[in-house]
Amino acid sequence: MNPIPTLRALLTGAFTLLLLAWCPQLYAYDLTVAKDGTGNYTTVQAAIDAAPTGRTAPFTIFIKNGRYREVVNVPATKPFIQLVGENVGSTVITYNNSAGTIVNGVALGTQNSASVTINAADFSAMNLTFENSFGEAASNGQAVAILVNNDRAAFRNCRFLGNQDTMYLKGNGTPRQYFLNCYIEGNTDFIFGSAIALFENCNVYAKNKATASTSYIAVPNTPTGQAFGLVFKNCNVTGHSVAGGTRYDLGRPWQANPKAAFLNCNLSTPLILDEGWSPTSSAGTATIRDSYFVEYQNTHFNGRPINVSSRVLSGQGLTPVQPSSQLTAAEAATYTKANILGTWDPCTLIDCATPFVKTVIVNNFKGVKGTSTTNSTFTWNTSWPISGDILSIFRATATPPAALGAFAVVGTQTEPSDTIFNYSFADAIPASGSLYKYFVRGSNAVRQISSDTVTISSAPAIVTVGTIGNFTQQLGSGSPSQSVAVSGTDLAGNVTVTASANYQVSLTSGGTYTSSVTLTPTSGALASTPVYVRLNATTAGTYPGTLTLTSTNASTVVLSLNGTAIVAPTVTSNILQFWPLRVNAADSVQARNSRLTASLPTLKRLYLSNGTTAPAIPSYSNQYGQAFGASANGDGTWTAVGGTLNRMYYEQFTMTVAAGATNVRVDSLLFNTAFNNTSSNTKMAVVYSLNGFTSPADSTEITGVTGPGGAQALTASGNFNRSFPLLNQTNGPTALYRVALNGPSTANPSGGVLVNAGQTLTVRLYYACGSTGTPRYAMLKNFRIKGDVVAAPLVSNVLEHWPLRVNNTDSTQIRSSRVVPTTPTLKRLYLSNGATTPAFPAYSNQYGQAFGPSANGDGTWTTVGGTLNRAYYEQFTLTMAAGSTARVDSLLFNSAFYNTSSNTKMGVVYSLNGFTSPADSTEIAAGTGPNGALTFTASGNFNNSFPLLNQTSGPVALYRLALRNGGVTIPGGQTLTVRLYYACGSTGTPRYAMLKNVRFKGLASAVLATTSQALNAQVQVFPNPASTSFWVQLPAASSKTAVSASLINTLGQTVRTQLLSAAPGQGINAEVNVRGLAAGVYTLRLNVNGTPVTRKVVVE
Repeated sequence: MNPIPTLRALLTGAFTLLLLAWCPQLYAYDLTVAKDGTGNYTTVQAAIDAAPTGRTAPFTIFIKNGRYREVVNVPATKPFIQLVGENVGSTVITYNNSAGTIVNGVALGTQNSASVTINAADFSAMNLTFENSFGEAASNGQAVAILVNNDRAAFRNCRFLGNQDTMYLKGNGTPRQYFLNCYIEGNTDFIFGSAIALFENCNVYAKNKATASTSYIAVPNTPTGQAFGLVFKNCNVTGHSVAGGTRYDLGRPWQANPKAAFLNCNLSTPLILDEGWSPTSSAGTATIRDSYFVEYQNTHFNGRPINVSSRVLSGQGLTPVQPSSQLTAAEAATYTKANILGTWDPCTLIDCATPFVKTVIVNNFKGVKGTSTTNSTFTWNTSWPISGDILSIFRATATPPAALGAFAVVGTQTEPSDTIFNYSFADAIPASGSLYKYFVRGSNAVRQISSDTVTISSAPAIVTVGTIGNFTQQLGSGSPSQSVAVSGTDLAGNVTVTASANYQVSLTSGGTYTSSVTLTPTSGALASTPVYVRLNATTAGTYPGTLTLTSTNASTVVLSLNGTAIVAPTVTSNILQFWPLRVNAADSVQARNSRLTASLPTLKRLYLSNGTTAPAIPSYSNQYGQAFGASANGDGTWTAVGGTLNRMYYEQFTMTVAAGATNVRVDSLLFNTAFNNTSSNTKMAVVYSLNGFTSPADSTEITGVTGPGGAQALTASGNFNRSFPLLNQTNGPTALYRVALNGPSTANPSGGVLVNAGQTLTVRLYYACGSTGTPRYAMLKNFRIKGDVVAAPLVSNVLEHWPLRVNNTDSTQIRSSRVVPTTPTLKRLYLSNGATTPAFPAYSNQYGQAFGPSANGDGTWTTVGGTLNRAYYEQFTLTMAAGSTARVDSLLFNSAFYNTSSNTKMGVVYSLNGFTSPADSTEIAAGTGPNGALTFTASGNFNNSFPLLNQTSGPVALYRLALRNGGVTIPGGQTLTVRLYYACGSTGTPRYAMLKNVRFKGLASAVLATTSQALNAQVQVFPNPASTSFWVQLPAASSKTAVSASLINTLGQTVRTQLLSAAPGQGINAEVNVRGLAAGVYTLRLNVNGTPVTRKVVVE
């Protein structure tokens, strides 16, 4: 039992508390956090990251007043962290994630929605507010303000603000947590979990819920055999005063054997239902029969006893059965702090003796605008009512564009007692064109905190609803769009929405994106309208930006944007080295490129599964791959690392190019990875080096990642800038990640990393996990390094070139000797007449070929307009000579319009049968132009059109268009036909389209298919690896009859056979189906006119 403090001790303690509250600089804090930069750090997480590990006494972090919008995590390695706020009402840690928040294509879930997560033991906090500001949602609205996932956590004079699932209390073993003089609010299950949690002298406030008439406060899932669950002693259980609003049960069953008790509490009626406890569970596995829900001498706020005759009786399935919903005096006497919390005394972490000094804090201040005949109404509640305190309502007026006037008191209310929480006020609406701003504050004592500000407006106002998260864009197309709903009232003009550089907006998600859009109100009102935003940068990088909304005399609204443009990893390059990690750590001899040497990965401070903690998860297995953790005993715990990446813990892979071998360009890494049975701050980072991470410093983080849900958002963790989260997959790591190394740049247009002969590429995979449970194995398998055996050519050869400066013949000097000369033809397009604009002849050095769709050659486009039409085009052909073959990969040309950019656009289509039957018409799907990667949009019956510029001095804009699948193979005698379609929305004259320097590019060679080696050089297999099928291409001269193809597994068994054939004189272009085959390495065996050809094919 604690000794009774003397009067002198109490006075000394009170004076000390006042000193701490009003002179915090007198206390020797270990670190200070301040948003204005006057402390050691500007964020709470940065201070926690800087705190030492393994403490045995409190490490105190003082947090100055401010709203700290961040997700905070205290890792398990840092016990005895103590957070002390400058003032409980003004020091707020807040964020707005929910269970339904999507990150990297996956919903966060309840636990990961927490604004603050405490994974360390012996944590304490005082004078702080923990908030999740997500709001209310019909589904996936769980939004945790604080997750206490540890033993021995103590809080005093703290507020916990949220709606559904405000406070999540849990931990391994028998976690104990203590709350003294705290305020907790919510509207659904807002105090829940498996911990032993004692609440003393706390105020519990149940908010009105828009979507339900009944809700719940305490939701325990107490483990079987645990003596106590959630215990409330001497607390005020109150809530909203909305007539006909949500009513509450004290609690409901959830899982296991739920226990909850309310002793000597004041209960607000009729807010609390007569039944007291929900007889059914709306979610979970426990029932009222499995539960132990009790009360003792609870009263109304006026002191009268509660009528408990209608209380639901729990525990009828327990042994022995629960006799009553009310405890006896003897039973209640066992609910002491010592019995509930055992040997742990929370008062060793927080001050429990000093009398509590209340702070008047106004919560949930809301206003509803009235009408011309009714007043606006305002409601609020206080966290800790103080009898006699005067609540003052302040108002200020503005008539835009004039500035806001001074605030003045327009009403007061005196708090009648310490137990009245709810208040209201009414005021006339502002005059047309004006607005009022309101806030509420207590008496002019120093410990009074002003409420949030509420605006009631009859002035022009723009309102946005919705949150825009981070964008992730793969170069070559815009990022997935996000939307914000825009509305307005009392508007005096249009609303203009403008995106900053590299961002674009649209009024439809799949429509045309521009730098700005305009919204037009009706009679001053703008109905809620979605505005879609995307990132569309042309180079890789991080792009902060803004979305600005303006309207006449309305306050400008500026929303922050942030995004990352990344280079998508290639999916069609070759596997260079492959570690299955299913039996051991060795790489696959069959898949390893002959130019590479064998190597084994190494674990650094990570340890393989011991095979006994979880017998189903050995160190290596076909289902789970390689399983490992950060504990030397192999039990799969991660407490040594926690949820923040650490450069001391990694797995290292190396790829070495043999001496004298051809250089290798590595562009990407592919692997399956996940964690087993946890997603608590599970993440990874990937770093590579060409000198083994030695001096001079060479440590490069990856460029981009795709995984489940598409491009992954890259965030900082520890001293890594580009970490990404990992999933919880209890059946093994099926999540596939494709990691891009160095992205394309001016110095390295092909991207990737060039590894020279004799050189080694070293890759390190770093893992982190915030869970303290056992086992929590990380799992990894199918680690692949991909790229090209030789450096990718930056410029392939020009096969045929039409200058279009004098006439339409090709250049005999440039044309490949294996290409037959051809001349382009215009279809319903006509050359310049040279008279409408004498400076524009049909052909010239400056303008190239000039043409339009008018037969008189005056360059008008009214017959086509601004929409592409398949009847108007120029056709180019490339024909291979007999005995030759070519791989054509791209088309280059200069093109533009003269004196207009009105809907000027182009589409490019190619065919290998001259656009005859059977249908063979393929659109270009990728390319670059003067502003980088082309953005394709639909036009007419084309899916991939792109805009052309207005260039009055001639077409200097260069376009490079890539053929699909890395190019097409053209055997001898076959023709590739390309059609260029143009459109222009201008009706002016002249508006000539201009074209010059048309070039087909690729590689041409003679057909020498007489040996297996020569045939191997001509066979094309792609994509490889393959997931559902791959294609085999051979030139026509290589095969006079059908080719027999077989797929053979590593056991020598033939698992697929197929005859590959083509029309006479045409090359083979055949698809081989691999659906249903197990992942692994297969041998493709071809019989070409009696000559064997083999290739390795990897099936994913």
